[in-house]
Amino acid sequence: MALQEQYRTVVDTLDLSRLDFDIGGAALADSEAYHRRNQALAALQQEAEKAGRALDVQFTLPCGTNGLDAGGMALLRDAESVGLRVSLVNIMMMDYRSEVDGMGDERHVRPLLPAGGAYLSTSRRS
Repeated sequence: MALQEQYRTVVDTLDLSRLDFDIGGAALADSEAYHRRNQALAALQQEAEKAGRALDVQFTLPCGTNGLDAGGMALLRDAESVGLRVSLVNIMMMDYRSEVDGMGDERHVRPLLPAGGAYLSTSRRS
């Protein structure tokens, strides 16, 4: 899989243990693209485990006043369906240009992890 090989090259070259994908807008609506990404990352995680290493994958996703939108939830469900273990979901809170009471309440920020244009943030292996 070409995408998996490209990710492997980046991870190995930079000696990474964590990848964070910041996904929103049109990229979040492209289910074919995030399915391919999730498949490649799941396979890369499995490779890392077999080699005795960890590879944490996390997503930064836009969040509204009621939590993640349908696109963010669909991306996470797809990740789970292909065996990708998402270690963390960073919520990207938006500026609503008005006061919203209780933005930190559970009714607005719910547990987002499944059981078990993108920017990239990384961590080196220790």
